[in-house]
Parts: sequence; C-alpha cells; structure tokens
Amino acid sequence: APDGLAGGAAAFDPAGGETRQFKGISQSEQIASLDRTIYFGLYPRARVHAFDTTAPWTAPAGNPREIAMLERQGRPVALVGVPDLGMLFVGTIPEYGLLGGMLATWDPAARQLETFPDVVPRQSIASLAFAGGHIVGGTTVQGGLGIEPVETEGRLFLWDPATRRKIFETVPVAGRRIVSGLTPRPDGTVWGFAEGAFFVFDLKARAVTHRDESHQPNFTGRALWQDASMVVHPNGDVFAVEHDRFLRIDGSTRRISVLRTGLENKHTRPIALDRAGRVYFADGAELWRYAP
Repeated sequence: APDGLAGGAAAFDPAGGETRQFKGISQSEQIASLDRTIYFGLYPRARVHAFDTTAPWTAPAGNPREIAMLERQGRPVALVGVPDLGMLFVGTIPEYGLLGGMLATWDPAARQLETFPDVVPRQSIASLAFAGGHIVGGTTVQGGLGIEPVETEGRLFLWDPATRRKIFETVPVAGRRIVSGLTPRPDGTVWGFAEGAFFVFDLKARAVTHRDESHQPNFTGRALWQDASMVVHPNGDVFAVEHDRFLRIDGSTRRISVLRTGLENKHTRPIALDRAGRVYFADGAELWRYAP
C-alpha cells in the first residue's frame, strides 16, 4: 500500500481502468501471493493476514484472516510465496527500540508457523527471494525506531528450507547499509541493490560478479527499512524502483537507464507488472503506469 493509505488495500483493473478499495485491515508493509491466496504483511505488531481470493472480501469479519503475529516484531516488509515449496516466507523489522529482525515461514497446508529470530544478528530482513532451491535474503542495519544501528553494512544470506538454517552470508557491496530488491534471473544469478549500488550475485559461485557503484546513496530518512523493488519484463529487461528513482536495467548489458527521479515513496518501493507487460509503480499515493 502506498504511504498515502493509512490502512486498507486497493486493486486496479488494467482492462477497465477501475480502482476498488478494500477496507478493514491496517497498514500493509508488503504483499505477496501463493496459489489463490494473497498475503498482507501488516503494521503494527508484525501481523500477517491471508485473503482467500475465491471468496468475498469480508474484513474484519474473517477474510482476510490473521495467520500470524510475530513476537517482538513490528513490520513484515519482506514477503515471498514459493509455489515449489508451498510455503510463504516473511522477513521483518523489529519493534520500536529493538535491533534484530526475524525470518518466519508459514505452511498453509499444515497451518504451521515457524519463526527464526536474528538470522543475521542485530540486522533486520528487508528483502526475500527464492532461487536455486534456497531463500535469498537481504538485510538492513536498521532496527525499529528509537534505536541506532550497531552494524554498518547490509548483508546477503542464503537460507536452506530443508535444514531450516542459514548456510551462507556475505556483504555484496562494502559500506552500503541495506540490501534489497533481490530478483532471480534464469542464468543462475540474483540481481539486487545495496543502497543505490546495483549488483549481480552468482548462486553457484556464491560470489558477486558485477557491481555498479556509480550512484551514491542519498537516503536521509529515519527508517532505512526498504529500498529497491524489481520486476523482470518479458523482453528481458528489468525495471526497478530504487529510493526515489524509476530505472530500466538492460537484461543483456546490465546498463542502467534512469527513467524518472524524485519519487515520493519514502520507505516503500512498490513495483508490479501486468499481463500486457506494462509496469506499475507508486509516487506517494499515486499509481503510475509505464509502457515499455
């Protein structure tokens, strides 16, 4: 949900150009889907609600329904549904005055929730993706409001869903405080941003094979909880919202083109793609569409 919405959700129909609002839930930090269910990561108290799209929206009467409230956590800013595993993965920012986020997993078939605090000690989880059979996570040094970070560099980590443990961790770009926008590519790499710096991580080599640090970080807000979000276009290019920029990244050369600057997104970076290949992004409380 854009910053202009204090609560609730909205849906835009590209075919008819109509917008519908859905009330009865609080502020959404992130949204993901799995099968026919849409999951909302809600602030406050890091709650996750599940909306069964085969039934009417009846919030707060039961659809969506609450499936989790994560202890000592405030904002579920990273959600990814993994059809191969039939599971939802959630990454969080802790409550006010605390450092250390949480990775949570939800198995809808078994109705089972598991939580794993402090996967990267004293850091929060800002981004999640699924690639090469593993969960790929990006962290931020920022905790909840009211406490200063003690770490200085965001990290990328690999989580093994089978053993339920972290198996790898690295700093993809030195000196950058947040790793976000993690996006798998067909060549076995994961693309991401580290506070303005674009990087490519090779899953097999477990190493960063490309960095573009030409853009210097200019974040001045209080809460570095989210930064970049990316979508892969059918033409092979990648479109991204990073801080206040709307970008195109050439899928072959990895050259970055800045399409627009000055976005008023604050700490949320939503971006999406429709079936016709049009890209949607937010500028404050406004939804914008770009046709490549």
